[in-house]
Amino acid sequence: MNPKRKIIIISSISGIISLIFVFLVILPLINGIKKDSAEIISNNSSLKLLQDQENNIGNLKNRHAEVNPDFVRINNLFIDSAVPVGLIQFLENTAKDSRIKINIFRADFLKGAKNSWNYMNFSVNLTGSFSDFMKFIERIEYSSYFSQITSLSIREISQETPVQNNKSLTTPETISADLSIKIYTK
Repeated sequence: MNPKRKIIIISSISGIISLIFVFLVILPLINGIKKDSAEIISNNSSLKLLQDQENNIGNLKNRHAEVNPDFVRINNLFIDSAVPVGLIQFLENTAKDSRIKINIFRADFLKGAKNSWNYMNFSVNLTGSFSDFMKFIERIEYSSYFSQITSLSIREISQETPVQNNKSLTTPETISADLSIKIYTK
């Protein structure tokens, strides 16, 4: 064999072994590095997303703690239609504090139309002085219940007060009022 031929054969074998080495070791290694780097980038993106979500959850918890008292107050504006006893007691106590005689005649539960709220109607008869009646109305208006006076009828009740010489005076201060109150329910 000729030395040139030996060099060509050895070079060819070395080249083939080098190509096999490149295709079997280096290319899979490069592909693995690309795959692992893409996975690391994806994991970093996922980690960043999770950190952002964790921050958002923390912010939502803080915001919830801030607005929860408002939600409680809003919820307390509406009465429980199954048990309106608290509202009836409120009306009776408010009338008593306003020095007005009260009679509550009925409580109807009505479902509102679509996209409307449910409510109860109360018909109330009140007797007392006009100024005390106005105090009662003001207290109802500023109460913790979400309410609306839908109708109001006021009439004067004349009371005769005996005076000397058997004459009587009429006091126009006493009134009787009928009103309908719409109270929104949960």
